[in-house]
Amino acid sequence: MDSDSGSRFVWLLSDELNSVRPVAEEDVSAACEFALSQWHVLPAVGPRVLEWGKDFLQSSPYVQQINDLIVGIRVLAQIQLVLCRRFTNELDQRRIPYTLLKGIATRLCAYSSPDLRCSLDVDVGVTSEFLRRAEKVATDLGFVPASLVESGRHFRRVSSDERAAAEANHYELACLVRRQVVSGLSPQISDAIRRCICFLKPWHETPDGRLACYVTLDIHHGLCLDISVDKAVATAQRWRRNDYIASVPSFEWLVFHLIFKLYWEGVHNYRKGGYQYADLLRLIEHLSNKAALSLIDLLEKYRLEAAGYYVLRRLDTEFHFRLPPSLKEFIRVTSIAPSNEFPNEVNDLGDMWPKIWGYR
Repeated sequence: MDSDSGSRFVWLLSDELNSVRPVAEEDVSAACEFALSQWHVLPAVGPRVLEWGKDFLQSSPYVQQINDLIVGIRVLAQIQLVLCRRFTNELDQRRIPYTLLKGIATRLCAYSSPDLRCSLDVDVGVTSEFLRRAEKVATDLGFVPASLVESGRHFRRVSSDERAAAEANHYELACLVRRQVVSGLSPQISDAIRRCICFLKPWHETPDGRLACYVTLDIHHGLCLDISVDKAVATAQRWRRNDYIASVPSFEWLVFHLIFKLYWEGVHNYRKGGYQYADLLRLIEHLSNKAALSLIDLLEKYRLEAAGYYVLRRLDTEFHFRLPPSLKEFIRVTSIAPSNEFPNEVNDLGDMWPKIWGYR
């Protein structure tokens, strides 16, 4: 790996500030760009990079850009959580089984404050038999089927035919969107959000100049086409965060889904998935030895041993994280490819690590 690649700043994704002081202004600029590229976790990462590079940032535009985005992201995350809470409280009231998924579950379980982690979508898993009942809850709360327009900044309602086409070969309902007009913010927060609108697509101004954001709700009946949410829902745990109680996946399912997403998206794209290591580092601390063994069972059941190998080994080599003994043994065993199968038969598409940072 080229020593100038973005991966040299992965230490920012962990909770440990374990890097040497910067030696040149370009190092700090590169670290700021890295932090901005990981916007999903910028509220957790941004203050650390600003503190780390403060000797070179006294008059840098990065300071205001990062601080403005932190404000916009945290307010967006708080709005997402309020609407998610309304949705899941109603699911509980109507006895519709569910589990939160992905970023919305991780922010509740693994971050010191839920608004340190944001996402474009709020993801909730519901078994197929309850899908339409869950959709009715969402529409009662003001979410409507919609699709992004060409600009990528606004949504339009979609027809029933468009919905049917989108859902025919997918593992979730067509995108459900609510536009939330925001009031009551202080002038300082409002000004910061307005300055970062061009960088954070959910935020925008209404025609009459008010601040608004889009909140997107994805209701999944599968983690992918081949893996339903049924087991994740059936084994979900009740999690309390302050006065909010919601169903989240057991930690083995939460880490399994993260490994799958990180690997599959990372290997098929460039520069995608870095922030998910911030999630993984925080989640895996909660993984008991029993849960680690269950995670290995899931990886083997769904033929994702290669994904587990490529993703988990980096926790040791790049983040210097001490893995549980069972996962260290899993990495050792899976480092040897099967002798009687082709890579595509075991979902081995190679290492995603260079692609995450834009390298081959």
